[in-house]
Amino acid sequence: MTKIIDGTELVILMRVLICTIDFTAADESEKFVEASKKGNLIPLSRSIFSDHLTPVLAYRCLVKEDDRDAPSFLFESVEPGSNDSNVGRHSVIGAQPSIEIVAKENMVTIMDHKEGCRTEEFVEDPMTVPRRIMEGWTPQLLDELPEAFCGGWVGYFSYDTVRYVEKKNLPFPSAPPDDRNLPDVHLGFYDDVIVFDHVDKEAFNDGINRLKTLVSRVSRSIEFNTQLFGTKLEDSSLTSEEYKEAVLAAKEHTLAGDIFQTVLSQRFERRTFADPFEIYRALRIVNPSPYMTYLQVCLVFSESLVPNSNLLVHLVILRLYEYILP
Repeated sequence: MTKIIDGTELVILMRVLICTIDFTAADESEKFVEASKKGNLIPLSRSIFSDHLTPVLAYRCLVKEDDRDAPSFLFESVEPGSNDSNVGRHSVIGAQPSIEIVAKENMVTIMDHKEGCRTEEFVEDPMTVPRRIMEGWTPQLLDELPEAFCGGWVGYFSYDTVRYVEKKNLPFPSAPPDDRNLPDVHLGFYDDVIVFDHVDKEAFNDGINRLKTLVSRVSRSIEFNTQLFGTKLEDSSLTSEEYKEAVLAAKEHTLAGDIFQTVLSQRFERRTFADPFEIYRALRIVNPSPYMTYLQVCLVFSESLVPNSNLLVHLVILRLYEYILP
């Protein structure tokens, strides 16, 4: 996606389709000039056939095994060949966000990687920060994009995010002990993404000027490298009796009308030296699901697979520890 500042300076934010049909520089320049008259945020796209390329391969080519601090994500849906009639059409990959927003108890850190600057400020509602950053952006389509996520904000909002909304009923001082010290919010603005179309078997990659670099990177091969875990699961955040008591308490609150839904989680942990993405690769094979996500931010790795509407398998890996929340 390309953004125009003050009508003159061009700052590349980018967008692409990775096709055997290429655009000439003159054609692209002419289209860009026309689009720039109507907006200052212009998505550019190209496509290539991706019969030899998979989402997992593309992700690992963009984010190496030792890049565990590199913000990135992989969103997957059911691939062709599934017995499910509702085959998911797209898988999306993003790496190296241009902007990151990290919030912890009203303190917000904004990292602009393009400008190389970092700011901190106290904010009542961190959800207003992305909107503020996007003020003045006027999108203008240059070519028709695929009907999928083609760049923007990706990240997570923790359960404690509700405390920014329910300030009186759920103030931060009343929160349970924080034994992980994870951010309440962590967002990245991804202006380069690769979108796999499982129906048309094409890959869409955002960013015209970085197209050759991305194609070169995702064309490399990788090996499946798994490593042994440590001892079996032993440590848990709750005993069996404590968990049963929590279930009974949830039922009582539901019958009393205090709540209408609750999510009880039990955390198990074990030490492992396996790469978090290798765990995801193995899990997607032994437990294929209609919707699968892998989100990586600084020292935090979140993986979720939704096999059906009644079961959620969710892994969070933090500093080489794995936590499974059923």
